[in-house]
Amino acid sequence: MAEGHRKRVKRLEKAMEAKGLDYALATSHSDIYYYTGLGLSGDDRGFLLAGKGRLVYFASILNNEAEKLKGVEVVFIKAIDEMGKYIGGGSTGFDENDISAALYSRLRKIKARWVPSAGAIKSPREVKDSSEIGRMSKGLEINREVLRETQAIGRTEKEVAWEILRGFAKRGAVPAFETIVASGRNSSFIHYTPRGRRVGQRDMVVIDFGSKANGYCTDMTRTSCRKPGSREAGIMEDMKAMQEGIIDEVKAGIMFSELQELYEKLMARKRYRVMHSIGHGIGLEVHEGPGKGAVLRPGMVITIEPGVYIKGFGGCRIEDMVLVRKNKSRVL
Repeated sequence: MAEGHRKRVKRLEKAMEAKGLDYALATSHSDIYYYTGLGLSGDDRGFLLAGKGRLVYFASILNNEAEKLKGVEVVFIKAIDEMGKYIGGGSTGFDENDISAALYSRLRKIKARWVPSAGAIKSPREVKDSSEIGRMSKGLEINREVLRETQAIGRTEKEVAWEILRGFAKRGAVPAFETIVASGRNSSFIHYTPRGRRVGQRDMVVIDFGSKANGYCTDMTRTSCRKPGSREAGIMEDMKAMQEGIIDEVKAGIMFSELQELYEKLMARKRYRVMHSIGHGIGLEVHEGPGKGAVLRPGMVITIEPGVYIKGFGGCRIEDMVLVRKNKSRVL
C-alpha cells in the first residue's frame, strides 16, 4: 500500500475511535478507491473493512483485479455472511447513504452492532493532499482547453454539449456529470438538459461542465454573451463581482454557512432571488464534504457559484473550484 493510502487509513481509524467503532465497513466505490487505490466500475461490488489493526477487502470472485492490492488482506467471497467471522460481533459503522434496504437486511444477519457512520467513513476525504489537488488541477486544465476549442454561436445547445464531451474523450477524460448548455431564456433554468435551440449572439449562454480524470471530479461554470445588452452586461458584472468578493472571504476557520449568509446578503442588495447554495465540496465525487455546517480547513476544496435566474429572460452563473488555505484561498 502506498504511503498516502496508509495515512488515509490512519485518519479513518481516528474517526472510528472518536465515534466508538470497533470496525468500519466502506461500500462506495469512491471510499474504496480513496483508501486502497482500487478502482471499481459498473456493477462491481466490494466491501472494505477497517478495524482491530486490520484492513480487509472482500471481493467478488469475478473481481480478480483485487489480487494486486498491497498492504490489504484480500478475501474472495460468494456470500455476504462470509464477512461475519472477520467482524466478530463488534460495533460496526456503515455508510447508510450508500446501501440499499436489501443489502442492509443481509448485513444485519451478521452478528454485530450496526451503526450509521457515513460521516466517519467519509470525513478523511474532506481535506485533500497534494496528489489529489494535482489531479483536480489537471482536470481543470482539460476543462479550460476544451472550452477554448468550443464554438457556441450558431450551433445548437446539444451540439455544444457534444463538442465538450468529444474534447474530454480526446484527452482521456470522462464527464463528471451531465453537461449543461443553456442559452437565451433557457439559461434561467438551473438544471437544464441541452436541446435543439441555436445559440444567438445576444444570448447569455451558461455552460456548466466538468471532466473526471484520474479518479477526481471537476466542476466549473461559465456564462458568456457575444453582444450583450445593458441588462445582460449588468447581470454578468454583478455575478463576477459577487463571486470575487465571496472568494476573498474563503479561508481556514470560516464556516461554510457564513459564506452562504454573505451570498444571501449580496444577492438581496442587488434584489436578486437566491435559488441555490453558494457551493459545495468536491473531490472523488462532484458533491461531497465539507457540508454546509462545516468549519473550513486548509486543504479543503469547494466551489463558489453565485447565480441569478430571471424567468422569461435568462440567467447567469459563474463557478470556480477554490482551495482553502490558512489565509488567502487559491482559485484552482
